Amino acid sequence: KSSAASRVTITQAMRERCPTWQVHTGAVPRPLLIRPTGSRGYGVFAGEDIPKGSFIVEYVGELLSNDLARKREKNYTHFGLFYLHDVPAGASANPNDTLTIDPTLFGNVGRMFNHCCEPNMTTLEMPAAIEASTVVSTIPRVGFFARVDIAKGSELSIDYCPGRKVSQMRKVERCACGSEKCRGWVW
Repeated sequence: KSSAASRVTITQAMRERCPTWQVHTGAVPRPLLIRPTGSRGYGVFAGEDIPKGSFIVEYVGELLSNDLARKREKNYTHFGLFYLHDVPAGASANPNDTLTIDPTLFGNVGRMFNHCCEPNMTTLEMPAAIEASTVVSTIPRVGFFARVDIAKGSELSIDYCPGRKVSQMRKVERCACGSEKCRGWVW
């Protein structure tokens, strides 16, 4: 092979393995199926086997300030809508500030993942550089990745409050995940 062809092959292989690159493409790289789950409304199911570590989809939606997110959260809770995802505000902001991704009206299949106390997916949060004339700012992006090998037909799930103990839960929504490690509460 020529050196140019080798560089393309190596670059393509690196991109396929790089979580940041995978999220930035905006693609949904595999078939995902939405269907009823019974007691938990609708859920997302794997349309093919998904190997551990694989990118599944980016979590997209409106990017909100803390104030607007808290207002919407109060309204959404009343209707049983729990789609908000807090993320670090980015390099140009106070390190303690957060923004919120709200896919309720403008989202994708990512908003349909149900909670499980023993999930088969995890999230990776990362900034995305955006250049506007001479100013470069960062906006947060979130990708879902397989924590374990996921068999075709399995429901895809995340932990809405990873790392929290029952004593740290606000006890707003009862959990119906059915996992042996169920904490009893979604949050």
